[in-house]
Amino acid sequence: MEQVKVFRRVLWGATATPAHVRNPLKFIRLKGPAEQPILSQRVWRGWYWIKPTPAQNRNRACVIGTLSPGWGMAAIGRTALAMDIATIGGLVLGFSAVIAGFILEGGHLSSVFQFPAMLLVIGGTFGASMITTSFKTLLNIPRYLRIAMFGGSINPIGTIDQIVHMADRARREGILGLEKDLSTIKEPFFHKATQLIVDGTEMTVLTSTLETEIANIEERHKNGMVLFNKMGGFSPTLGIIGTVLGLIHTLANTSDASKMASSIASAFIATLWGVSLANLLYLPIADKLKFRHDEEMLYFGLILEGTTAIQSGENPRMIREKLMSFIHPERRTEK
Repeated sequence: MEQVKVFRRVLWGATATPAHVRNPLKFIRLKGPAEQPILSQRVWRGWYWIKPTPAQNRNRACVIGTLSPGWGMAAIGRTALAMDIATIGGLVLGFSAVIAGFILEGGHLSSVFQFPAMLLVIGGTFGASMITTSFKTLLNIPRYLRIAMFGGSINPIGTIDQIVHMADRARREGILGLEKDLSTIKEPFFHKATQLIVDGTEMTVLTSTLETEIANIEERHKNGMVLFNKMGGFSPTLGIIGTVLGLIHTLANTSDASKMASSIASAFIATLWGVSLANLLYLPIADKLKFRHDEEMLYFGLILEGTTAIQSGENPRMIREKLMSFIHPERRTEK
């Protein structure tokens, strides 16, 4: 997770216009995990051009947009979410491949986008999903999609640097010296773990509290994964139901044999929508949420191990070596 909480929203590919530059400029200094200042320049409506140091770049003080080399655009507030190219690209490629194949076969898109079939499949899927879960979870679908498509990147190397820095400070100044680091830690779990150390929590209580927190987070994460998995199961079934209903209607009106073939073809549109949405949207999103969950659980485990090591008074160098075991060997040399 980013150690510097300086972003609220991101303007992709942004450049400062003359109107932006004419506004009064305000320079501010923000501190990163190593207490290094970031020079920031306000250009327009709360947006800031920021120039982080190389160390802050390594700690995910991410920069979006370009004004000049090394500068980017961001705003004070919540942590920025980076677009996941793999998720967006996969969705676009998957649906594009299906549509392109259909067109190459001589089909027309107007025959696919039939409102009754879409209503039955999409509405029926959401209705069945609503029965199996709470209405609050269903309302969180936009949030789950945002996490899957724009999930904030986790930087374990930066977190390890922060933990080692804290361990070194604790050895020099004592545990209470870590209070100086609390203001720079914005990730809630990491902040809570550090606060417990500063409060002098015993090792067993510290470990038990953080493990309980992780377990509760894991249960909350399961809501989104289970929801999309269920939608992936309901959608093809609703598509088959739509096809059966269409065939019933077609066969019940056999007086005009010339229209029967086109009516039978239209009946299968519901199955197409059900299978396509399940395999190109619902199930892939469920797997992406599982990937995000596993990534975050590994990150929390790293923080748990690091903070308990600080509490035990272990050598900072040994702490770094221990925490590096959480990182894939190919990523251990990343800056």
